[in-house]
Amino acid sequence: MKRAFTLAEALIALCIIGVIVALLLRTLNRVTPNKEKVMFVKAYHALEQVVADTINDPNKYDQEFGATENADFRHDPLSPDGTTAYVVDVQGTKISVNASNALCAFAGEKLNIVGDINCGSSSKDNPNFVTSNGIVWYGLEGAISEGAPKEITIDVNGEEEDGEYNIEVYYDGKVSVPTGGKEEEFLSSQTKIR
Repeated sequence: MKRAFTLAEALIALCIIGVIVALLLRTLNRVTPNKEKVMFVKAYHALEQVVADTINDPNKYDQEFGATENADFRHDPLSPDGTTAYVVDVQGTKISVNASNALCAFAGEKLNIVGDINCGSSSKDNPNFVTSNGIVWYGLEGAISEGAPKEITIDVNGEEEDGEYNIEVYYDGKVSVPTGGKEEEFLSSQTKIR
């Protein structure tokens, strides 16, 4: 005679499977990275690298001890021949670089952008550029003064709500984020293992 499961035994088995699935989903959610966090951290480190490469390039800023101008974004980059402006070619767009657009021009040159570059006035509707990973960048134009950092805004999810974060760049090449915000949380938790 065949013996089948009773309804109570089947329900107990389903409950046990449900508890196991709930525990696994909770663990998987902790391991799965937040897309906005990943995109912000990538953008932050990319900008950090662009700024470091630009400031430390002796062909762009004078690195000599006792130089008349410091290697920082308050000054125009060095001209190749001493008489003309520094020119950057970003996807066929030639940009004459000075202190007011240096960060935008050099970021556009180093990052993998799609579409046009705009180193004039930018806004959410008219960004400086969009990188190939879909991050929208604005606020890169304008001179960086000694008193306050330049605040760059990135939008990591384009058309969707939220997803806008700020990165601060100082005249001497220091890159940071505003204190107490989501940006600081993203950077401080990037190496933590939960």
